[in-house]
Amino acid sequence: MKKECKKKYLIWLFPVAVAVMIFSFSSQHAEQSSHLSNIFVQMFLQIRENLGWFPTVADTDLVHVFSTLVRKGAHVTEYIILCTSFLTAFWVSGIRGKWRNIASFALTFCYACTDEFHQLFVPGRAGRFTDVLIDSSGALVLSLIVVLVMHSRK
Repeated sequence: MKKECKKKYLIWLFPVAVAVMIFSFSSQHAEQSSHLSNIFVQMFLQIRENLGWFPTVADTDLVHVFSTLVRKGAHVTEYIILCTSFLTAFWVSGIRGKWRNIASFALTFCYACTDEFHQLFVPGRAGRFTDVLIDSSGALVLSLIVVLVMHSRK
């Protein structure tokens, strides 16, 4: 195999690295995960206090809402990055067209399923199919955007 040909397959380390990152976040027990999310929530509350936003909403209600949004938003973002890494790896490997998009989404969806299964064994975490759908929603939106861009170029 030519040296150049071998190098183009190194791009597959990108989706592997993203998958390892997701796995490590999913391995955190519930308290660790919530603490990490709440750091961002507390930063938002500080900004809100300084700017005078949402003056009639109780902080406990706001913390709960924004904690959920931060956690779910982080999951969606992780899986957008994973799907992007698959799209890139397929592109560099020479796979083009709809199969690149389908395979990237399918691999991302399958990884979301295995990640939720993995969370069944992590203290305080739960594996839920609704979380698979939330995780995969970012990859689905990205895939639809890629399809629209592909069709607009034709």
